[in-house]
Amino acid sequence: MNIEDSFATEVLRAWQGTLEITQLIDCASRLEANNLGPLAVVLYQTWINRTKSTYAHIAYFNLGVTLTKLEDVVEAEDAYREAIKITPGFLEPRINLGLLLERSGQIDKAISEWHWVEQNISPELPMAVLASNHLRRVEESKRLAELSKPKKYQERVTLISNGHPLHEISVKSLVGYLEAHGVPCRSVYLNCTTRMTVQQCQQVVDLCAGSILVGFSLMSKDIKMLLPIADALGTAGTPVIWGGIHPTAMPEESLAHCDFVCVGEGELTLFRLYQLLRGGNTDYSSIPNLAYKANGQAVLPLTFHSEPSLDALPFPDYEFSDAHMLSGDGNIHVIPFSPDMREKFLGWNSFLFYSQRGCPFSCTYCSNSLYHNIAKTTRVSWYRTVSPARVKEEIRHHLKFLKVQVLLWINDDDFIFRPLEEIEELGKFFRDELRLRFNINATPSAVTHEKVAALVKYGVYQICMGVQTGSPRILKDVYQRSVKPEQVIKAAQIIGDFYKDGIVVDYGFILENPYEQPEDLRDSIKLFMALPRPYSVSLYSLAFFPGTVLTKRALQEQVISKSDISMEKDYRTSIQPSFAHFLFEANYLFTLPKDFFDVLLCDATLKAEEATYVRLLLGNYFIGDAVWQIAGISQDQNQRESSEVIPTPEEKVTASFIRTVKEILENWAAPNEILTPSGTDEDLVLRYAVLPEGGNQSGRNVEIAFLKGRIVRFDDKRAVSTMPTSVLNNFYRERYFSTVLGT
Repeated sequence: MNIEDSFATEVLRAWQGTLEITQLIDCASRLEANNLGPLAVVLYQTWINRTKSTYAHIAYFNLGVTLTKLEDVVEAEDAYREAIKITPGFLEPRINLGLLLERSGQIDKAISEWHWVEQNISPELPMAVLASNHLRRVEESKRLAELSKPKKYQERVTLISNGHPLHEISVKSLVGYLEAHGVPCRSVYLNCTTRMTVQQCQQVVDLCAGSILVGFSLMSKDIKMLLPIADALGTAGTPVIWGGIHPTAMPEESLAHCDFVCVGEGELTLFRLYQLLRGGNTDYSSIPNLAYKANGQAVLPLTFHSEPSLDALPFPDYEFSDAHMLSGDGNIHVIPFSPDMREKFLGWNSFLFYSQRGCPFSCTYCSNSLYHNIAKTTRVSWYRTVSPARVKEEIRHHLKFLKVQVLLWINDDDFIFRPLEEIEELGKFFRDELRLRFNINATPSAVTHEKVAALVKYGVYQICMGVQTGSPRILKDVYQRSVKPEQVIKAAQIIGDFYKDGIVVDYGFILENPYEQPEDLRDSIKLFMALPRPYSVSLYSLAFFPGTVLTKRALQEQVISKSDISMEKDYRTSIQPSFAHFLFEANYLFTLPKDFFDVLLCDATLKAEEATYVRLLLGNYFIGDAVWQIAGISQDQNQRESSEVIPTPEEKVTASFIRTVKEILENWAAPNEILTPSGTDEDLVLRYAVLPEGGNQSGRNVEIAFLKGRIVRFDDKRAVSTMPTSVLNNFYRERYFSTVLGT
């Protein structure tokens, strides 16, 4: 029987009231599959009009689905409403009715249908999840549509940061404060980019259009990249204010590129400035922390302000109601509102939280030393903490807008500086209510067995501890840091007692310090070697940031020049290959015999010129295949858990390496010739020559050529010699140089 004949039979049965609901659905489905949807509608309508059944609501729902496919929106809406009228708890027609209403522009009515589903069944059920997804999607569309409408925001403040929205805190704190005081705000996060295209700069300028004030939160490394945006806004007549570490350190210099500079904390300063700009007042002298220009001259702040109680401040902005981020596709997009969409967009499912401002220490290399000096004039300590009650209230609020599944990172400079009672209270909250593990930062002098035990009990995952150096001289005389090496050892031993509980520790050291002498490096390496394993290590480059105590001292003592000031340097990523770097990573990666380091830490090595053969070979490259080769460890052993300890390398391999190093130290303390060739791709050649023991004429010559500080040629010419073959020599000659140079 063909489909048309079947339809005639089934519609007759429907008229007679003898067609079962399952037969009705089956026949209608076959009609639709054969592109006979109108006949399926007739069949459903006939059945509904002629059949008394407890399944009428199902027939109406299916009729609505068929009419929707036929684009008969009005009739479909009526069918869905009839299904709901018969059985109010029937969820599917409510979901579909909402979609129809959305299509016809009746957004509020659509939201009402989905809200009914969401509020009347368990949120874990599939229909509730579906309704919730539609609600979030429509609400996001409404928000985007509202933001895209051309408006003249004559009172809006736009704030720009080169941080990630979940990592930086300055702009979020300012937005939270201003919006709590009725100031409309827009935030733009440039996501830690290192360069901006012309198109991206224009996108930022466009987002600032119509703002009464545009603020930049700046580190020194961001200045050059963001200057074109600030200049374009200034040319357009938009008032621009700079804040952050760099403008605080260099207010007069910064005023050459902007109208205002915030020196120190910015919440009250921005709000007061907004009020004056809004009222057309140009007398800025009463605004605390504000530097400005008057008659072309820089006017520095007359008064300073620091908020006495962090608990009194509004929550930082994690709602992101008008927030934008530079994303991976190279464009700046609105941050989505829904937590699910936001998690995917931001690419981060952990949460960085700040419960302190400042640091207990005032180390000379750190910007905290600047803020400590400012705070002295306000009689408010720069180091302040948020109360445990406020921490809990704030995190609960923020997690309404974030989907955090993995980790809570308490990004205070020194969380463990809090009293034990507060650590206990907050740890219990993290574990029992949030059900999240957490990371903290700590200073060695604040570590106690009781505090670490509490942290472990409540689920701490990692403790990051800044050691900086093992040299008492550098700590006291250069960094003015109130931590002693013996305190580091004690803290490390305390944490080591809890390794069995799965705690991870990372130790941070600062390298590339021109004040450091060989004895200071030896102290640091010996301290590092004394730390109980396992651990990880973070090595940083000493950055001479503008305006810090150490930078001023180094300039005055001519240890550095103005060109050495770290305007674009990122101390976390710009560390260079060096002999010191080699020593740290060799000890971190391997358990090597003590005599290995006895050779490397002896005066002959540490006090040798940088051009010494061993210093060149070891110091010109980061740790890698060469040291794996030295240690006699295969490449597949490179990948390992941080908790594992590499076994001692084979004795003959280590002995061979040590003999070679000793040979270099004894015979090649400095090159025989230093050449500066012309007409080649090399800008420096070091030539070594040595006769083997016994004085015969079968000698050895080595040439190492450099270009811009990197080895580009390595020649090791040996005649007849009984000296051991260096694993390093073989590696660099046979593997590195043949691969990189194509020789």
